[in-house]
Amino acid sequence: MSTGSGTYSCTTVTLAAADTVNVVGSADVSVTGNLDIKGSQVNASGAAANMKVTVSGTMFASTGATFNANITAGNVASSGAVNYGGSLSTTSGYINLGQGSRVTGSVNTTSGTITLSTGTSSNYTTVGSANSASGGLLLNSYNRVLGEIRVGHVSGGDYNVLGGPVTALNTYVSFSDHVTINGNVSAQSYVFTGHYANITGNITSTQLQVDTASHSTVTGSITANGTYVNLGGYTTVGGPITAQTYVDTGSHSSIGGDITSRTSYIDTGHGTSVTGSLLAGGTYIDIHSDARVTGSLTAKTYVSMYDNGVVGGSITAQTSTVFINDGNSVGGNVTAASWAKIDDYTTIFGDVTSTGSYVYISTHSTINGNVTAATTVSSGTDTRILQCARSTGSSTMDFNSPTLVAGACCGAAGTCGKSCISGSPVPPSCRSFDHIAVQHGTGTGLTCAPNTVTLVACADSGCSTLYTGGVSGNLTAAGTGITVNFPAGAGFNIPAGASSTTVSFQPVTAGTVTVGAQTASPTASSGSTCNFGSPSCAFTVADSGFDIAVPAHTSGTSQTLSIAAVQKSSTSTACVPAFGNVVKTVAVACSYSNPTSGVHGQ
Repeated sequence: MSTGSGTYSCTTVTLAAADTVNVVGSADVSVTGNLDIKGSQVNASGAAANMKVTVSGTMFASTGATFNANITAGNVASSGAVNYGGSLSTTSGYINLGQGSRVTGSVNTTSGTITLSTGTSSNYTTVGSANSASGGLLLNSYNRVLGEIRVGHVSGGDYNVLGGPVTALNTYVSFSDHVTINGNVSAQSYVFTGHYANITGNITSTQLQVDTASHSTVTGSITANGTYVNLGGYTTVGGPITAQTYVDTGSHSSIGGDITSRTSYIDTGHGTSVTGSLLAGGTYIDIHSDARVTGSLTAKTYVSMYDNGVVGGSITAQTSTVFINDGNSVGGNVTAASWAKIDDYTTIFGDVTSTGSYVYISTHSTINGNVTAATTVSSGTDTRILQCARSTGSSTMDFNSPTLVAGACCGAAGTCGKSCISGSPVPPSCRSFDHIAVQHGTGTGLTCAPNTVTLVACADSGCSTLYTGGVSGNLTAAGTGITVNFPAGAGFNIPAGASSTTVSFQPVTAGTVTVGAQTASPTASSGSTCNFGSPSCAFTVADSGFDIAVPAHTSGTSQTLSIAAVQKSSTSTACVPAFGNVVKTVAVACSYSNPTSGVHGQ
C-alpha cells in the first residue's frame, strides 16, 4: 500500500505482519485508539521526517517491523527487535522496547517509564537519547544510549554503553557492572556504579552519596554534597573527591586530586595513591599501609598513618593526636594538638611538634627538623634528631642510647645550649622559622616579561642560618594603579629539607611595586625582607629596556653575552623589538656583586 502527501485520520488500526506501507511525499497520520503494526514495514525506504504519526492509545510493534516516522502515542509497546527511524514520545504513558530494538532518534515521556529490554553482546537494544520530566529510565543488560539521558531516575543492568551525560532530575542513578558512560553523571539523590565502571567525566550527587564498586574508573571528580563517597578497591579517580560527610577509598585506589571531607573522616585503603592533599573537616584521617599521598594531611581531630606509607607534605591534627606507624616517610612538618608518636624506621623531613602534650620518637627513626613538646620529649634506641629538642612546659628529656640530638636541648624557660647527649655539638639555639628573604639581582625589570625572585627561608633575623623545615605561602606585589600577573600563581612551597624556591611576577604597567612574602605555614616570627629597593622591597619596572642574558661561566674566561632592546607590545603584555634595521651604539659595564670585589681580567 502506498500513500501520497496529506493528512489522514482513522480509528484503531491493525496491520498484518507482512504489510508494507510506502509514503510518497509526506504524511500526517492521526489514530484515535490503538495502532498495531505487528511486523509490518511502514515507510521503510523513506525518511522519518516525512511521516508524523499521532496515536491516542497504545502503539504496538513486533519483531522485524520497521517504522520510519516521528511517533507520539499514549504508550509505546514493542516486542522483539523493531527498527524505529525517528523519535518516540508519549503524552503520559510508558515506552517499552523489545530485545534488539533500535530507535534512531530520541525516546521521550512526561512521567512514564522508558524500558529497554536486554539485548545481546552483538545486538544491543539502542536509542538515540532519553528524556523524561519525572519518569524513570530502566536499562537492562546490553543496552546502548547514543546521546544524553535526562530523566527522573536511572536504573541499569550490566554491560550498558552510554554515549553522553546522565542526569537524574528527581532521584538516583544506579548501574550494575561494566557500565561505560561518556559524560558527566549527576543525581539529586545517590549515584551507584557496579564493578568495572568506566566513566569519562564527573560524578555529582546533590543530596546523598556516591558509591562505586571495585575496578572502576572515573576520569573527572566525585562530589557528594549530601553525605559520603565510598570507592571500591582498585578504583581510579582522575580528579578531586569531595564529600559532605566521610570518604572511604578501597585498597589500591588512585585519586588524581585532593580529598575533602567537610564534616567527618577520611579513610584510605591499603596501597591507595593520592596526587593531592587530604582535609577532614569534621573528625579524623586514617591512612592504611603502603599508601602514597603527594600533599598534606589535615584533620580536625587525629591522624593515624599505618605502615610503609609516604606523605609528601605536612601532617596536622588540629585538636588531637598524630600516630605514625613503622617505615613511613613524611616530607613536611608533623603537628599535633595532643601527643605525637613516631614509630620505628620512620623519617620526618620537617619538624615534629606537640602543642599540648608529649612527643615520642621510636627506634631507628630520623627527624630532620626540630622536635618540640608541651611536656616530655622521649625516644627509643638509635633515634636521630638532626636539629634541636625542646620542651615548652617541662625540662624532661628521656632518650634511650644510642640517640643523636645534633642540636641543643631547650627547657621550659626557653634557654638552650646544654647538650642532650654527651659529646654532641651545642649550637647557640634551636632553629625555628624567622622570616622569608626576597632576593633579586637589581630590583628592576620589564613590564613585558616575568621577573623572577628567589625566596629564602631564614632561621634568624640576619639569615645567617637557613630554615629547612618547610614553608608555604604567597608572594605579594602591589603598587598604586598597577596590575600584577603571576604566570604560575603567587603561591610558593619550600619543601622540607630545602631552604629556597623561586616565584615569577609581572607588573604590566610601568612604575614601582612593593614586594613581600606572606607565609601560611609555619607562621613567620618576623616580616619578609629584601636585598633590593629604596625604600626596601621597592621593585621598579619599565615598558622598555635591555634584556641581557649571560650564561653561567668560570671566572677568568671570556664569555659571549646577548643584549636585546625590547619594549612592551601595543597589543599584549609580551616583549617586542624596540627598534630594527638600524645601528645603535651601546655602552656595556659590569661590576662585582658576589663577591663584592675582585680583579678584572685583561
